[in-house]
Amino acid sequence: MRPAPFARAQAPGQIVVYNKGKVLHFDPDVGAELKEVILETYDCASGQLVKKETIEAYFHLSDDKEIITPDAITEDCHKVFKIDKRGDKYYFLGVREGGTASEAEVKAAVEAAPPPTRAESVRSVEEKVRKVAREIVKIDPSKAGSSTIRERIINQEFTTSLSTFDRAQLEEVARYVRSEPDLSPSQQYYVLRSFGFVFFRKGDYDKAIFFYEKCAELIPENYSAHFQRAVAHEKKGEADEAIRAYARATRLVAGRGGRTADSVLRYFKNFLASLRVTPTLSSAQLDDLRGRVDQIAAVLARKDLQGAQQRADELGALVDGWYGGAASGPAPSSPPGQPGDGPPPEDGGF
Repeated sequence: MRPAPFARAQAPGQIVVYNKGKVLHFDPDVGAELKEVILETYDCASGQLVKKETIEAYFHLSDDKEIITPDAITEDCHKVFKIDKRGDKYYFLGVREGGTASEAEVKAAVEAAPPPTRAESVRSVEEKVRKVAREIVKIDPSKAGSSTIRERIINQEFTTSLSTFDRAQLEEVARYVRSEPDLSPSQQYYVLRSFGFVFFRKGDYDKAIFFYEKCAELIPENYSAHFQRAVAHEKKGEADEAIRAYARATRLVAGRGGRTADSVLRYFKNFLASLRVTPTLSSAQLDDLRGRVDQIAAVLARKDLQGAQQRADELGALVDGWYGGAASGPAPSSPPGQPGDGPPPEDGGF
């Protein structure tokens, strides 16, 4: 059974402790040392270590033994663990000697280290998002390994907490990116796309689609958000949504040709080959669609960009008619040069 969209993954009453590990090597592409980080998850009801994992990070943005999920700290946590609050940070000092604390000791501990307020939590998320955004825009998307570097920057800043965000919190993340004053729209797009890529890699396609849709709202004429959204819908088994997004991406790249158009058409063609019917389309309609995609590819092979664009516009109009709305829209009349034009980056557009 697929988990519900935007479901919280972190179990209540479980805290995650950040531990600094060893330096692995210096990465010249980032200009920083790649470090080992160990995350320990403790259950406050049982007082046990329930999970231990090692991840890689470029920058130590948390302190050693810092609790990176302070919202999860409960009275049960104070009963079995020693927790210290320093400023706005929380630190794990180990298991209490002699078992659980008394009621008076728990009350004193809670007063000394109360969980963060909503305002504190929001401020912390905003600081992290803005910091991540400033780091990501330094990474050249055409450089080998750029997607992995961006993924690590996001993961090592948010560690496990990002996967627990609900839709309202994701809206906050997107709003902070959009309001970062030092970023141009194309840079904001790049950051939002990077968040989508992280969730896509985790297999959390609902959240990936959320960020790809934000990209499409920001720069609707950029093919990559529609293409990535199509692949995510495909992974989820949402055939009709994938077809609409693939049609939109095809319409945006057909007249430009090159490897970008070839890549989009190849994905679209392979996806259609796996379908017999969809909740909306019949086998005859899918056969028609497959034939039109083949025609666009054949025209592109002859370097006829105008002809390819004309056929892509016809395909888009047909899909719009089938689904009862202008989902694919006309191709933009503006010249190339927008973010995402040209050969696809090493990450395949993700």
